[in-house]
Formats: sequence, structure tokens, C-alpha cells
Amino acid sequence: GGLVESFTATIMSSTTSQSTPLSSSSSSARANGVVLPSAVTEVIAAAQSLMHKSLFDQAADTLGDVLEELVGLYGQLAPETARVYHLYGLCLLEVARAEAPLLAAQQLEQIVEKADQSLTGQGVAINPPSNAHSNEDDDDDEEEEEE
Repeated sequence: GGLVESFTATIMSSTTSQSTPLSSSSSSARANGVVLPSAVTEVIAAAQSLMHKSLFDQAADTLGDVLEELVGLYGQLAPETARVYHLYGLCLLEVARAEAPLLAAQQLEQIVEKADQSLTGQGVAINPPSNAHSNEDDDDDEEEEEE
């Protein structure tokens, strides 16, 4: 939110007043030999705070916005973008991990519904009486469900 707009304003004022990308200045911080504007480091810190609170979707949104700005300024493969790419990737991974069980459950429900509709359309009883099957048939049903 506000940090991203602050970062954008800082970057735009810095790039219009300097002919080269931000060099070491009092409003920048050095990370792994790369000089970043302090507004960027503030946004990164805010995103890391969100990550520590397991708010990975919000952190990913924040980092995605910052990454767009950095790519626009420095280029897609610039060293200035590396840290943000790393954190952004971690957030996306955690979001995917959190959503995977939900997506799998939804897909399973859809598969079961389609199977039920298919069997019903063919006149097959979905839940036959338990005495209609022998024990051997029950074993076959379990194997089909596992596939």
C-alpha cells in the first residue's frame, strides 16, 4: 500500500535528479553489494514481517508491486532485483502449498460428481445395497477408488 507509493515517489524523484541509477547516497541501503533505496528496504522489511506472520499472499502482493518497479528501473535480471525475486518466490511457494490441498479436494469432488453423473446416466445404482456384493466385489471397488 503506502510503502509502495512512497517507494515509487522516491525512485521517480531520484531518477529524474540523477543521470544514472541510484548510487550510494544517504537514502539508500546496501544489500549483498547492491545499493537499494531506503524505501525499497522498508518495503522488503514490511514484506518479511508479513511473511513471519504467515501472511504470504499479502507479502507476495507487496513484493510483486516492488518487483515491477525495480524491473522497470533496472531491468529484469539486474542484481538490484535478486533479493526481491527470492522473497517473492518464497511467498508464491508458500501460497501454492497452502492452496494445494484445497485444490486437490475440489478436483476430487468434481471427479466424484462426474463419475456419479456418468453412472446415473447409464442406469447404474450409485449406492447398491450392501447385500448385493460379495466380499470379492468389495475389494474390486476399493481398488477402483484408489486409481
